[in-house]
Amino acid sequence: LVLGDDVTEEARLQTVDLLGRTVLSHACRCSSPDAVEKVTLLLQYEAVDVNVLDNTGESPLMHQVCSQRKVNNSTDDAINMELLQLLLASPRCDVNLKGTKRRKLTAFELACSVGNVEAARTILASGRLNLTTLQATLLTSTVALGHLSVVELLLSCPDIVSSQIDARGADCRTA
Repeated sequence: LVLGDDVTEEARLQTVDLLGRTVLSHACRCSSPDAVEKVTLLLQYEAVDVNVLDNTGESPLMHQVCSQRKVNNSTDDAINMELLQLLLASPRCDVNLKGTKRRKLTAFELACSVGNVEAARTILASGRLNLTTLQATLLTSTVALGHLSVVELLLSCPDIVSSQIDARGADCRTA
């Protein structure tokens, strides 16, 4: 992607690639040592849409939660957690935004579905999650996927338990 010299900085920050991903989306998907600096810088610009959905229907926060499961060392884990905290610290970041297309889940629901307990715990601790909008079978599906540490987290939250404990999945089973 090549932009001419006459393109404004705002337009450059909103540019998307063929997958509909912005500069922020790409910065959130990597765990390189300079990723934190890049995301910190990008979040300073009002022109950067923190909640933009790409062609897969996912936001930078959703990509960050999913990319955390693909790392295999403590350095990358620390970078990914810092990126997640940076996004959550932005008042413009909508933690209740649901994806479109293939997965119509919030970042919290995605974290639970991929077994990313640290991301789920961090989003829950942010105090910004609207528990009434969670998918009704979140607890049931997390049990079925075998993510026991996430199940323990969900069970430790009384508001989630009361709304989820009797929810039935597609197979008519409860958690």
